[in-house]
Amino acid sequence: MKKKSILFVSDIPNWAYHYIIKTWVETIYTDYDCFIAFAKDFSIRPKEYSYMDIIKNRLSFLLKNSYPKFYIHPSRKYSYPIYRQNPVYDAVSMRPVDKVHFDAMIIMECYLQFTAELPFTADKTFVGLYTDSYPHEGPSYDFKNNIDLTKLSREEFFDKYISKNDGLIVGNYNLYNDYKKFDFPIEISNAAYKADQFIENKNVGKNKTLTIGWTGNPNREMKGFRNIIEPAIKELQAEGLDIQLKTKFSGSYEDLLSFYQDIDLVCIASSSDTGPSLFAEASLCSVPAVSTRIGFPNTVIKNRENGLFIERNKEDLKTTIKQLYNDRNLLQSFSSRIKADHLKFFDNNLLINNLKELLSTSF
Repeated sequence: MKKKSILFVSDIPNWAYHYIIKTWVETIYTDYDCFIAFAKDFSIRPKEYSYMDIIKNRLSFLLKNSYPKFYIHPSRKYSYPIYRQNPVYDAVSMRPVDKVHFDAMIIMECYLQFTAELPFTADKTFVGLYTDSYPHEGPSYDFKNNIDLTKLSREEFFDKYISKNDGLIVGNYNLYNDYKKFDFPIEISNAAYKADQFIENKNVGKNKTLTIGWTGNPNREMKGFRNIIEPAIKELQAEGLDIQLKTKFSGSYEDLLSFYQDIDLVCIASSSDTGPSLFAEASLCSVPAVSTRIGFPNTVIKNRENGLFIERNKEDLKTTIKQLYNDRNLLQSFSSRIKADHLKFFDNNLLINNLKELLSTSF
């Protein structure tokens, strides 16, 4: 029996969504032919074009031989690239393939539907949601349809950007609970790339210095690094606490596998997040967290049993870090539980089985 084909659409290569896809494909490629494309290759260029611009554009198509060519959409609201052969790849080997139709297409984030002009078709289309605030984090204006997403109710957002697909894939239980009220196929699926290769820290809280870890983009306000975490730690250091901050803002994913082996605690001050991956990676390394009530932590953390919740402000974070700095037994008790507690909900096998269930019931 011929295998069904799936096209995964990520935003960019070798970043969060691509790593999720890589992990899924490692398991499902025996059952499905898996392909991948990147929305960055099909990004639209928003602009109000004139009728004269369209005439010039169509003439340039006749005269220009090189690709990509940018085609002005008939609405005159945007242009988008057209390729001689669309950049799409075998998801395992990453070899280019010449293919435009698939049995299923999984668009990893809702906003990719309006920030890119995807030239692919599929019998079934699924869309993802991976930020659990509302309005959802990401581009907030749909230039294709002149829609300000911040002015939509959740019901209007669902009707416009989700309901026209065949299913919804969400990254955590918060999002599942937000959208399960709609009569629509929905599953929770996520993944930690190379989960079994992270090096555990077996000495959490045993050194005099308390090492706090943080990874990600520090300049995204919703992460709270620059305005909450960094100043809180600097003030604690100024008060004489023996604390050091270890960060990783960029670089290879492989470096993360050993990043947590000397970290005692991670701090999360996000206003919205599906994970973050920082929490998943730290948990796999038996490193506990203090966190706002978002994403994975909101499901996994049992306050004062395997971690601590904080209010999203500097002073509450400082108080919580001080508590664990002075009570290493409590910190170590968190460390002894957090990995197993995390895997109860976010084990890769469990999450991939959810994806497989959604696909199998759709065909």
